[in-house]
Amino acid sequence: GKERDLPKALSYFGVAAELGNIPANQALAWRHANGIGVQKSCFKARDHFIPVGRAMAKLVEDQVIRSVPKVSKLTLDHIERQSTQ
Repeated sequence: GKERDLPKALSYFGVAAELGNIPANQALAWRHANGIGVQKSCFKARDHFIPVGRAMAKLVEDQVIRSVPKVSKLTLDHIERQSTQ
């Protein structure tokens, strides 16, 4: 098989995450939350989990996921306010 280049892969995930790619944000959130290939950081994990949560909330709001009850409003404002203080 092909040799893996973790730093290069993380760089690509980083660019994809910055461009709004949800799977890239989810992958980086998991890696930062668990310290897999990166320094463990709850703050960086949170920063990557927020767009994932927003995307999931939008799916629920749009009723793409029919088995989940419709949520009238789901926000992360309280988390964002805490992170900027």
